[in-house]
This record gives sequence, C-alpha cells and structure tokens, in this order.
Amino acid sequence: ARRQRQMCIRDSTKAIELNPDSALAYYARATAYSLEEDFYAAEQDYNKALKKNPEPEMRGHILLGRGVAYVQLGETESCLNDFDEALKYLKGEEKGKVYSKRGLAYLLLGEMDKSYVDFEKALSINTKDVIALISIADLQWLHYHAPEKALPFLDLSLIHISEPTRLRRIS
Repeated sequence: ARRQRQMCIRDSTKAIELNPDSALAYYARATAYSLEEDFYAAEQDYNKALKKNPEPEMRGHILLGRGVAYVQLGETESCLNDFDEALKYLKGEEKGKVYSKRGLAYLLLGEMDKSYVDFEKALSINTKDVIALISIADLQWLHYHAPEKALPFLDLSLIHISEPTRLRRIS
C-alpha cells in the first residue's frame, strides 16, 4: 500500500508538470500525502487544487480532504470552515461523510451537542456509518449518562462492523 501511495505521488507530480492547471492532479497527490500522513504537504496541495477553480463536486471533495488534514494538523477551527463549505457541494453518502467528520471535529472542541447533531445527520444519510454509531453511543454513555440509550447504537455498530465482505471469485 505504501508503494502504491508513493507511485501516486510520483505520477501526480508528473501530471502536474504536464498540466499545472489540473485540480485533479493536485487533489490526487494531496490525498496520497494524507494517506502517507504528510498532512502539511497535503494541505499545500489541497490549497493549490482549490486555486484551480475545480467543478463543484470536486471542490467539495477537496474541501473535505483539506478539512481532514486540518484536523490532523490541530487546526480544528479551519477544518470546521472547510466541512461547512464542503456540505454545499457534496450530496448523498459523501455529504454524510462530511457530517461524520465534522461531528468528530466538534468532539475535539468539546462541543458535544453539535457533535451529536452531526452524527445524527450522518446516520440519516447512511444508517451504517460505524463512526457515527459508535460516537453517538459514546456520547449517550459518557456525556449524557444514558447507557440504556447507548446500547442500541453499539449493537448496530457491531452488526455493521462484522458484516461479511464480498470476496472476489477467482476464476
């Protein structure tokens, strides 16, 4: 996996050299940097991608990625701005991911009620969002002191974690 990420960085760098106006190339390299846990380099490339005026959905993905990098860099307020902006551009399950990530950011800031609302929004879009399920259970148990309300969320998270993955048939 590490080798693939490094190849992606190399290939994206070549693509940027060939087409410096490609938001997609900067986004791909930023994502690979994030996976390599080089969040500073990722942030720089997400910034460059945004300057290329990408189409709206891509803009949403770039903002989501940069928001995650900001969380890792300890820039929680900046990440919230990016997540708020990403919500304007993304739809469906991608929007649910933003709510889930923003919920985690609110947890880091100690804003439990806002966090809870975002996790509920994430679950309204994707009932199998394990991060949202576990986070709501955690909030119910530890913050709201309602363990009886936490257990159904934990049960659901365990069901979704243990769902068998589809195996490819090798012929």
